[in-house]
Amino acid sequence: MFSSNNKISLRQLQVLIFINGFSSVFLLLSKFLAKTSRNFGVILILLLGLFISFFVSFCINIFEKYKKENFKDMIIDVFGKYLGNIICFIMSLKLILSSALMLRIFCEFIRETTLSKTHISITAGIIIIICIYSYKNNIENFARVSEIIFITVFFPILLVFSSAIINTDYTNILPLFEIDKVGIFQGLAISSCIFFGIENIFINYSYINKNKYMNNKNISISKSVFVALIFLTICSTISYFFTVTRFGVETTAFKLFPMIVMLDTVEIPGAFIERQLLFVLWAVIGFIFVFVNSGFISMYSILNIRNKVIQYFLGIFVVIICILPKNIIQTIKLFFNVNILGSLLFGIILPFIIVLYCILKRREK
Repeated sequence: MFSSNNKISLRQLQVLIFINGFSSVFLLLSKFLAKTSRNFGVILILLLGLFISFFVSFCINIFEKYKKENFKDMIIDVFGKYLGNIICFIMSLKLILSSALMLRIFCEFIRETTLSKTHISITAGIIIIICIYSYKNNIENFARVSEIIFITVFFPILLVFSSAIINTDYTNILPLFEIDKVGIFQGLAISSCIFFGIENIFINYSYINKNKYMNNKNISISKSVFVALIFLTICSTISYFFTVTRFGVETTAFKLFPMIVMLDTVEIPGAFIERQLLFVLWAVIGFIFVFVNSGFISMYSILNIRNKVIQYFLGIFVVIICILPKNIIQTIKLFFNVNILGSLLFGIILPFIIVLYCILKRREK
């Protein structure tokens, strides 16, 4: 039975971090990173992943000492009530735009693979209704569902990736250090979308049952977040590596969903099914459900939305945004622009300012 304390465990936070990040990797990363950074993209993911892991864990370590209730309270404390609420509103708008654009990408994928005659708005509407219903004004319910999705998705996909080791041309990754200055900067910007909503990590951190972990010296919230981000970085690097080594960077950049195509074409020795498209479809559905729902829950948290009617109106708003882009390419470009700019402003600059404020205030005391 689900409890109703509206708190999540460290394990559930780690699951949310991984699924939110790997959603972008699964659908989008390979195509655009292969186009901009080619084989060197493997190194870029590792470098950016290490930086984000250290940065986020450092920020959370400082936040733990500051002892504010949630990320929103920290923003208001630093910038004042008026400016702080404006920043929170813009941040929630960024999160919901990301969710709407990812939802459109998911609907296009479903239309390409299974439901070719179903209109995008119908698929999007069904997903939104499920997201709103599953929340029930309690993030713990959603976190438990996310745990189940992680278990039922990760191990089947791991099985497919393990089979990719056999039939792979590893020479496709050479030359590994093919460096282009423009490509490096573009690749770093694109790779930042792996860590979807870095600010989303700080928002979900607010739901941690801190009283349970603060008194236990053997458990550190910041170290647990660091481990989750490192795990996400390793999985993202391996995924990109096998996609490129199987197809080569030119073919990877040409395909719309290269990683999904790669997983679908891998032959599993002794498998009881001929193709593993079912695994891939379930992985996409599970990842996108968590991704979109995370955007909703973060927005509800920041704007303090509890009314069910308002939640459904926001759901209609998301569906409208979802169907506005003309095609899938425009949608993906918008998704990257929103996330690259948003992650820089709200995931890097904003937490850095709050950390400086916390350190200076502590020194004054």
